[in-house]
Amino acid sequence: MITDKHNPMQRYIEQLIDDIHKATWELKPPHPMWEESGADPDNELELEDLSYIEQYLEGDPVPISDITGIGQEQLPLPEQLTK
Repeated sequence: MITDKHNPMQRYIEQLIDDIHKATWELKPPHPMWEESGADPDNELELEDLSYIEQYLEGDPVPISDITGIGQEQLPLPEQLTK
């Protein structure tokens, strides 16, 4: 990632990360089973399993932009970023 604090892209990335964090504070579990499952939100495998179950029960997945309010056009292009 870009590390120069005076770089406008660095500031934009920092703001975008802050917006993503704020969006996650307001998320509600998409299905009651998420709360009832007791799944560890830090366990990627548990979350993936629940996601597949929810998709089976509820149908098509919802785009992440609908959930977070952050559209793809707000994200920087990959070639604008560094490792």
